[in-house]
Amino acid sequence: MNIIKKINQLHKRWNTMNIIKEINKLNKNAEHEKIIEIITAIPKEQRDTELFSLLARAYNNTKRYDEALDNLMYIREECIDDALWNYRIGYAYYYKGDKEKAEMHFKKVYDLNNEDTDAYNFYMLCTEDKDDGINFEERVNRFWKWFEENEKVISDYIDKKSDMSSEEIIKFVSNGVGLISNNLKFNFGGNYEFTFTVESKEYLFYLTPRISAAMPEKLKSKWKFFPYMPKQDIDDANFVVYDKDLSFKEILVSAEYDEDDNFFNLKFFNEKLNQLNENYAYNAFYVMLEHAVGENIFKLYLLGNVKKSNKKLDGMIELTKLYDFIMDTLKKENNDIITDPIDNYIDYDCMPKNNFFREDIFMGSTCYKELISDYADENVRAIVNISKMGARAVYLAYELLDNKDDVYDDENVKKFLDERDKIANELESIMGEKGSGKEIGILLGSAFGILCGYIDLLLYNQDEFIKRAEEVLKKYNHKFKLLRFRQYSETIKTFND
Repeated sequence: MNIIKKINQLHKRWNTMNIIKEINKLNKNAEHEKIIEIITAIPKEQRDTELFSLLARAYNNTKRYDEALDNLMYIREECIDDALWNYRIGYAYYYKGDKEKAEMHFKKVYDLNNEDTDAYNFYMLCTEDKDDGINFEERVNRFWKWFEENEKVISDYIDKKSDMSSEEIIKFVSNGVGLISNNLKFNFGGNYEFTFTVESKEYLFYLTPRISAAMPEKLKSKWKFFPYMPKQDIDDANFVVYDKDLSFKEILVSAEYDEDDNFFNLKFFNEKLNQLNENYAYNAFYVMLEHAVGENIFKLYLLGNVKKSNKKLDGMIELTKLYDFIMDTLKKENNDIITDPIDNYIDYDCMPKNNFFREDIFMGSTCYKELISDYADENVRAIVNISKMGARAVYLAYELLDNKDDVYDDENVKKFLDERDKIANELESIMGEKGSGKEIGILLGSAFGILCGYIDLLLYNQDEFIKRAEEVLKKYNHKFKLLRFRQYSETIKTFND
């Protein structure tokens, strides 16, 4: 009897293995309905945990999320700490629109396996619209109203007329800055100077200038607001890090200009830095470098190769002189010296992949190249953090021709490039003057694909942009779609539908 039972169990396992092999083959070919047909033909009591999970995957892939959840809940007890089960149930909740429950499950997946980038991206996307319904423009307005009302408290602290401790004043100002975002870092003091710091959050270069530009007129005679840390006065300054007291003058650098990329490649030397662990040495140098040239110049011109040297090299200069060296070199090369990343437009080329949105692009221009890279890499961290601040990184897409075979005709190419530039210029105009402190968004760039034209935008007030854009876009014989600047975005708004 035991032998017969064992044979039956082995036979059943062999059948299940063959079924799963067939299911995985069908899944690769996206034959999800066939998978559902096969598994549902097996009585529930004969299905094992894996078959229930695979059936749920097939239901997810056919947008039948309630049925996916039913099957996943059936195996909840044995799978509650399983990463794959949590991923599939999170996926179902996410596309059902219950992002709060989805967030919980995707977080668990990432906790169980922090190399699962898909789960992390979904976890981030669950928080994509957590902006309390307050757009970035309104957040900035609220901050400046708060600052005007509390300016005397902050001034008194700077003037040493306040009884507040440094911890108390920082907490006080943090509450005010928090009206925009709790992710914003800042410094204040000196001669009534207030500086937002980027601290590797690239997206802030495209948001903090709007904050500084909106400063009320009556504050401008007294206060200076900086959107990111500018070059610091470091001629006689020291920096203490990792138990090392480092003089900026004693850090030596050589800078080689790369004309093609408009970057400077650096080598640095300092005996104290060389005594540190490799990672610590580079970390300390990068922090000192940003103080020496400013966060903006660091981003614009110093993202080339940086290497530590074991000895002093011919031609090395003090770190305190690097900023002037960069400016002098750019002038000699007759380059336009750009000091704000928001004004630095670069061209890029792509190899078209397929007919999906943005996958057909072969040329474009942008002032936010990291956003282009993030899109290609399916990295959503930046656009989610932008959204949390009430702004939106988006793009406008529109088909060029009904007859796709005509797109490469020289006459049509010129026609559509000119038209795209005209649309972009009109949209930029209705958003308001960049740098005025009143603009509702900025143009990040544009691109040209085999099938579509694209206009990339960062919106400080998306609802107002949509209202104004409708008047502009109705003049053109295209259907426009506004989408979030990430893959697999839902359509935010269709114009001329």
